[in-house]
Amino acid sequence: MNCTSRSLASPLYALALASVFSLSACTTEDPVNTTGVIFYDPGNLVYHGIEGQTVQLRDGSWEGEPWVEGGASRPRVGLVKDFLLLGDIDGDGSQEAVVALWHSSGGSGTVNYIAILDRMADGAVNTATAPLGDRVGIEGGSVTEDGMILVDLIQHRPDEPACCPTWAVTRHYDAQLNLVKTTDRNTP
Repeated sequence: MNCTSRSLASPLYALALASVFSLSACTTEDPVNTTGVIFYDPGNLVYHGIEGQTVQLRDGSWEGEPWVEGGASRPRVGLVKDFLLLGDIDGDGSQEAVVALWHSSGGSGTVNYIAILDRMADGAVNTATAPLGDRVGIEGGSVTEDGMILVDLIQHRPDEPACCPTWAVTRHYDAQLNLVKTTDRNTP
């Protein structure tokens, strides 16, 4: 087996994922490490579909050029470090990962996204990305046995101010991150 050592986006992220990931990734001869868990490095990947851009995260973040030359306001994207789902989303028999990202254009809003990562022969790739919304709270999620991605959110009701979402929902996404349905978690 030919394996190389990799580091995660930050020491805290590495500690949080220690029970999920091994810190060694194997080459194409053996895409599964010795613990049987597929390795992803979400803090150092290229992501597509974030505000129409392609961004390359390095150590969990990306920063674009200022909107105005010499200006302080610029687009930024970062990995939400406490959100990671694993499961066979596309039905191919191997696990994919779902991570969350945030995007700030430099103003007051922050739009959250989810992204699917698939392990290919030459490393992990982002295969789909979908927006969750501006200032939504991500509370957790799971991947079902049939590959549905469930994401628990606190989002805005139509009459709520941008600062203060209170509506607890679970969104159900398919393997291409198309929203299938939203269920209310506020009512028993």
